Amino acid sequence: MKLSVLLMFISTLCFGAEPSWRTGDLILIPLNCYSCRYIESESKAPFSHSGLLLKVGGAWRVTQSLGEVNSVSIEKFLSMGRKGEKALHLRAKYLKSSLTDHEMTKVYKRDFEGLGFDPEYRWNNFAADGSELLYCSEYITKFLNRFLSKKIIPGKMNYSTNWDYWFSYFNGEVPQNEAGNSPADFYFSKDFKKMRYIAL
Repeated sequence: MKLSVLLMFISTLCFGAEPSWRTGDLILIPLNCYSCRYIESESKAPFSHSGLLLKVGGAWRVTQSLGEVNSVSIEKFLSMGRKGEKALHLRAKYLKSSLTDHEMTKVYKRDFEGLGFDPEYRWNNFAADGSELLYCSEYITKFLNRFLSKKIIPGKMNYSTNWDYWFSYFNGEVPQNEAGNSPADFYFSKDFKKMRYIAL
């Protein structure tokens, strides 16, 4: 039996006949980077990066804020995770049913693609040219909130578990208790359905 057929068979057994991916779905991964272990420790979740699925040019792409807001193939996105661990596929429960792939992709390309990454993890941070800087979960929240009937509300950022590391990272200006979120907020939220874990 061909591998692709076998995977489709297993997917059908586990998840029924429902398509594996939908526009607006999320994938969380344990990103393979130095700071990511601290993010996971701080947020008490096994994920440090998040991406959002869109159909671009008829193909599935994972949109993300890493370096800048960009899109990569699902395979490329998953390859950035730590080997031997798992990614998580999530689905927003309150995405408006009348939306089309085209509408969401149009908004992504018009308003988000190419915006810079925010290494300071601040909710309202802007570059010198006035364009907004976004970190991964901030990008997803601000994008999805345009299409959700129940909005995602940012909480307060907490850096107390690894304070010495973050104090050094932020050069003494830790944005403690400032508005924000992390991939862990999607992981713990009851507004997202856990679809499946994916081995990396």
